[in-house]
Amino acid sequence: PIAHPSAEGTEERIQRVVMKEPVPSRWYRGLPLTGPIHKREVTGSMHDYNTTVVGLDVHKATIVAAVLRPDEERASWTTKIENAPQQIRKLVERLRGRGTLQFVYEAGPCGYQVHRELTAMGEHCTIIAPGMTPTKPGDRVKTDRRDAEKLASLHRARQLTAIRVPTREEEAGRD
Repeated sequence: PIAHPSAEGTEERIQRVVMKEPVPSRWYRGLPLTGPIHKREVTGSMHDYNTTVVGLDVHKATIVAAVLRPDEERASWTTKIENAPQQIRKLVERLRGRGTLQFVYEAGPCGYQVHRELTAMGEHCTIIAPGMTPTKPGDRVKTDRRDAEKLASLHRARQLTAIRVPTREEEAGRD
């Protein structure tokens, strides 16, 4: 407590409160929200600098790949390939000399065929929920290259939420 003289000659006691946790700025379902709504499990360090992350923007006819090397902050190399198994295989073989690879792309109408092809080649592939990708306010310019680069950097920073890939039978049951 700190004592301050008041205008009437008596001392007022003011107590300083030091907050150890942030004050919730918003509420979600009646609970204070001090962080993100969706819980992401983060293990290990925030950056995995031993893995080359490849962000993919997958479309029916083409795939744009952005390669984020282990020693770089931003993707330095992007390429556009045809969405065909032999082209995907060629891309993987070209990148394999750079160490461990980790592929990431958004779930979409093209299904999970790219995921199945990559995992059949022994590569790690993560599919993320597109609606849970962090976006900056006012960032309205969307290009395939930017989307692929963004996926690669956010995946390395562990800010994406992965989804479970359905089996072929489960996927066929949806149609």
